[in-house]
Amino acid sequence: MTPAELLTLIDDYGRRMLHIGSLPGSAHGRPTGNESEEAKAVYAKIKEAVEQLVPDNAAYRRPPADVLAKPLTHQVVAEYPDWFLSGPGREQAERTQCAHGYNLTDSCPGCDADDEAAGHPFV
Repeated sequence: MTPAELLTLIDDYGRRMLHIGSLPGSAHGRPTGNESEEAKAVYAKIKEAVEQLVPDNAAYRRPPADVLAKPLTHQVVAEYPDWFLSGPGREQAERTQCAHGYNLTDSCPGCDADDEAAGHPFV
């Protein structure tokens, strides 16, 4: 099993576990806000522990903690595409918009033009 497959398995288990305290049939696999604090804490610990086990040479590079602590930007997604486009950070990137109103998982002509003008190596 690859690290990415393991993270997917743990993520699926965690999402199911969160619904122990939720109303039946409430959100079809999505947290509803009715989950117990204990379930949320256990889920977060499991996911963090597994993510820390992923080696640097895995299919995707985990961004450093200081990068993850800052607001997500187009440049960060471009620097860590495997993490934010196909790995554990995809959900966060899908929920975050660039300055031009596009989700960070989508192509943005404005960001591409900004990168080119700034001489970023991501284009």
